[in-house]
Amino acid sequence: MSNLPSNQRDVEENKPIYTTVKGHKLTHYALAERLIQWEYRCIMNDVKEDPTSEALIYILEGGFRGFHKFTANELIVEYGEIEWNASARTSDFKVLNLNPIPNS
Repeated sequence: MSNLPSNQRDVEENKPIYTTVKGHKLTHYALAERLIQWEYRCIMNDVKEDPTSEALIYILEGGFRGFHKFTANELIVEYGEIEWNASARTSDFKVLNLNPIPNS
């Protein structure tokens, strides 16, 4: 038995599962990548002010499954929270400009 977190992904990686406030359709893969970028940005901001980062500590202690292993609903909830919080601060959200699927 492995101590690695299990993969909970319940949709195809390249199937659109979310539409952003700007109307971009995003896949499971794109959402996971955007969340990774957001976590990285948060960690970098944390260590600018303090030599520790709670997010990084959590990830390194093994409590983090990884965004690519999240269910579609888990990704949507996580992304919806950062999209809503960052929409008021446009410069904070620019880091998340990963190529979405073009609108048809």
